[in-house]
Amino acid sequence: MLNSCVIVNAQNNTIYKNTEDLKSQIEKDTVESLVYIDTTFGYKVDIPKWLYLRETEHCNIWGGTFPAIDGIENAMMIKGFDKSEFQSFEHFKEIYITGNKFGEKTLYSENHIWYGYNPNDLHNIKNGVSCRVFTFYQNKIYHNQFSLIETKTGFLWVQFVATPETYKLNLPKFMEFVDGIELVK
Repeated sequence: MLNSCVIVNAQNNTIYKNTEDLKSQIEKDTVESLVYIDTTFGYKVDIPKWLYLRETEHCNIWGGTFPAIDGIENAMMIKGFDKSEFQSFEHFKEIYITGNKFGEKTLYSENHIWYGYNPNDLHNIKNGVSCRVFTFYQNKIYHNQFSLIETKTGFLWVQFVATPETYKLNLPKFMEFVDGIELVK
């Protein structure tokens, strides 16, 4: 699958092919706002000024880090999936939230152990659901917010990863970001 995604300077319509291109152009341009557009998975979102973009090795994943709090940088990422990879949105939700069992490897990763979620935390959002979940990875417990979104062509896993100390501090920024995701044709 050929993924078509770009970062656009909303002021002058400059298109940046990757984060390295963007970083070099930021030194030359005054960039007031950026928009991430993904035509493969059918969404766009404003990139917050506070988000430090990180390069990923996959064209269907992008994200970055929050400003550090007491030396801790929380992360967020969006991963897009073709709808054919799952039987339905319910199946997608089962793999990432509802089908996982405490103390076992997650259904989405051999490297993460599921530490649970509260079913009361699972709530509807625009075009999907969101839930606080807990995982164990590399000898640490992480507090996450998983937002799962259905577009016309795919499913999005929007993940916020935090420590117990920073989760509540950065959650409002993450939820504002998720609320800004718009579906496109």
